[in-house]
Amino acid sequence: MLGSAWNTLGWVYVKRGQVARAREALDHAEASARENHDDRLSAYVLQSRAELELARGNADAALRFADKSIHSPNASARCVALSQLVRAEAVAASKATDVAVVRAYDDALRALEPHGRRLLAQAYQSLFAAMSRRGRLKEANHAGQRAFELLQPKIS
Repeated sequence: MLGSAWNTLGWVYVKRGQVARAREALDHAEASARENHDDRLSAYVLQSRAELELARGNADAALRFADKSIHSPNASARCVALSQLVRAEAVAASKATDVAVVRAYDDALRALEPHGRRLLAQAYQSLFAAMSRRGRLKEANHAGQRAFELLQPKIS
């Protein structure tokens, strides 16, 4: 439980841009996962480390951590899906072709589908940003519209 708290704290630091604190918190989380033989937590720590590397502008390292998380045998389906999204963001931040970026996002969107509208909308927002940066405005517009639809309250 403590390891999970450290991982969450590390993730918060990543989102705030506090790299040194994020790395320290993730080191604590990783040590806890190792001590407790918690392979599920280890997969989440790998995902958080991928996000940290992406925030630092190191797409190659982010891709390696995301792939390790995705292929962790005890990773939860949610962890794998979120790691697929980080992987897609890393591919988009690299010099990969537009086709490779779209393929990575397609994988992430499929994996995130069963995990709720909020996470799916987050992925479409990320796709919107990636396609906009690449000048692929038609694809960006489609992704933006889909994100907007998913963020609307669901009417029964």
